[in-house]
Amino acid sequence: MPIGVAINQDELKEIRSKFDDLLKLMEKSLHDEDRTNLEKAYELAVEAHKFQRRKSGEPYIFHPMEGARMC
Repeated sequence: MPIGVAINQDELKEIRSKFDDLLKLMEKSLHDEDRTNLEKAYELAVEAHKFQRRKSGEPYIFHPMEGARMC
């Protein structure tokens, strides 16, 4: 059974917004298949980390997304 506070709707909107910003940064180099795979990976990651939070209280998913943005 998961322990922690699940991502709420407002946080989910913010997470999606940050993901969309990440896609915009990469859009010139993305093929349709790449975009499809990234969408699948996004959905999997959000689901896998929905009960995880950082010490600050923010959803953990922001951490790997920021790492992807820096790359």
